[in-house]
Amino acid sequence: MFVEQPGAGLFAQPSAGSDVLKSLRRGSTVTVLESKSSWVRVAATEGRDGSGFCHAGQLAPINRMP
Repeated sequence: MFVEQPGAGLFAQPSAGSDVLKSLRRGSTVTVLESKSSWVRVAATEGRDGSGFCHAGQLAPINRMP
C-alpha cells in the first residue's frame, strides 16, 4: 500500500489519541502487518521508519498510485 493522504500519521496505537511516532510522506510505501477495524498496523519501508498504526483511510493500494 502507499500513503495517499499528505502528512499521514504513524501512531503508536490504533487511536488518534495515541503518540504520533512520525508523519509519513505522501507516496511513501508501507507493508501491511495487520488490520484492526479502521486502523492498519504497517511497517514503513523507507529507511528505518519502523512500524506503527495508520488510519486505513490514509492508505491506498499500490495499483492506485499515480
